[in-house]
Amino acid sequence: MIADLDRTLFALIHDHWRAPLLDRVMPVVTDRWFWALPLLALVAHSALRRRERVLRLVIASAVLLVLSDWCANTLKGMVRRPRPGTTVASMGESAGRAASYSLPSGHATNSFALATFWSLAHPELAVPLLGCASLVAYSRVYLGDHHPVDVLAGALLGATLGLIAVIVAGARGTRGRRAGPRPGSPVP
Repeated sequence: MIADLDRTLFALIHDHWRAPLLDRVMPVVTDRWFWALPLLALVAHSALRRRERVLRLVIASAVLLVLSDWCANTLKGMVRRPRPGTTVASMGESAGRAASYSLPSGHATNSFALATFWSLAHPELAVPLLGCASLVAYSRVYLGDHHPVDVLAGALLGATLGLIAVIVAGARGTRGRRAGPRPGSPVP
């Protein structure tokens, strides 16, 4: 049943839900370097808000990116699911460009890892960050490089790694927290 739904969603997204504008935009969205400027803007935003945390957030982001990429590639080697271009006869030239396996999507893993991390560090940015990560994940199916389940698995893996990174780095945002000591804590 999941495999049938996966094939049906892939066919809908890749073969039917197409538009000339999206055909031009999606390759740009999926390019990893396209996101360099927004990430630098996040660092600048963080620097202006919490100077003491910037270095910690930048280092945690770099480690998280390397870790999420490693996890995705390790799982790809274990699962060995072929990309859609090697399994779907109706695919055009746009599909199956990459030589690696398909599950999980590395783009979705990396995007959701960083989006989750920065969303939890700066909750006011959660909607645009998670929206951008979702757009990257969707672009992978739209371009024919991944099945929907691949990007869903990548998104879940990335979000989990992002959450763990926030906990380890102590980078949780302060929105919704009260100032001052917690009830029952010793007063300094």
